[in-house]
Amino acid sequence: YLGVASAQQELTATLVLGAVDSPVGAAMPAVQLVYPYENWSDALRATDQAQPAFWGQHGQPVALNLAQGPWKTTYFAFSLEALPAADMARVLGRAVGWLSPLGDSSLEVDRRTAGQGQELAYTLHVRNTGPALLTSVSLSNTLPLSTSYVAGSLEGPASYDPAGRRVTWQGSLAPGQDVVIRYRVQLHSPLPEGAVIHNRAWLADESGLWLERGASSRVEAPDLSASTLAVEPAKGLPGQVLTFSFALRNDGVRVAQARLVAPFPPGAAYRPGSALASSGTISEAANALVWSGSIQPGGSAAVTLPLAALPEAVTRYLPLRSSLEDGAGGVETLEAYAWIKAIMFMPVMFEEN
Repeated sequence: YLGVASAQQELTATLVLGAVDSPVGAAMPAVQLVYPYENWSDALRATDQAQPAFWGQHGQPVALNLAQGPWKTTYFAFSLEALPAADMARVLGRAVGWLSPLGDSSLEVDRRTAGQGQELAYTLHVRNTGPALLTSVSLSNTLPLSTSYVAGSLEGPASYDPAGRRVTWQGSLAPGQDVVIRYRVQLHSPLPEGAVIHNRAWLADESGLWLERGASSRVEAPDLSASTLAVEPAKGLPGQVLTFSFALRNDGVRVAQARLVAPFPPGAAYRPGSALASSGTISEAANALVWSGSIQPGGSAAVTLPLAALPEAVTRYLPLRSSLEDGAGGVETLEAYAWIKAIMFMPVMFEEN
């Protein structure tokens, strides 16, 4: 139920950082842990259904989240009290919010970047993933600054208040029910290049727990948010070469002067000159691969990084975490990891007659 396949008690966490794809870790930057008592933290191996929520300084998971309907779990192998107070509040807020019946609700925008005066389309999903009827669900979504509501664009059961510039909805939600609300706004013009349009929605049910959901866009900027990192194979052997593949894509309206920095993880060996790129320039800094190049709007680039799993990586994860800058202030964090399996050699014995 907790998503834990096994634990390594000999590995303790003194620093943690949030896993990129985790709704709980949410790519949180590295934070030093200060324990009010003895450090009894462990490192974890996740089951196939669970995913890391936080990584320790040793490169292994120290918290997991698992969604296996109709229930969810979050498990921490380190003391939350060891986090600074503000970070502990954020982590607890994300964990409790995700675990709540409305935790899979979302606010999405159709584009992360837009030109002057263009429209943005928002979609709200109010979902009940809990086992019981929610009798009193409310939604409040004030339109972001520097935008105007597009008359007649509201779809779904919500209403729009022109005086408060707010989309609202109240009602009940059966288990598994998803209420969908859509509307559009138009950007004011002119706006400074790189200006960020923040949209925030608030949700609550009869428990009194409020959840925040957000979506952001930038004006006249590149957008590398659709870029991905994958690894093959996902389960490797000592000495095997793992191929980490970056697919970089610019969905923005401006050219991205991109820079990718991928530090080599502990337990991995890189053979100089083995990385490849479809365009741009590869350089090899100390213990890291650096790629730089221009990506046109609608364009893409591919970078391949082969890493060999060293013997000390056996029965551990080999995670690669990289940063991707777009040259206009935007930074994306890309992450992929493989599990390195152990090999057991059994002696063969026979007796000769």
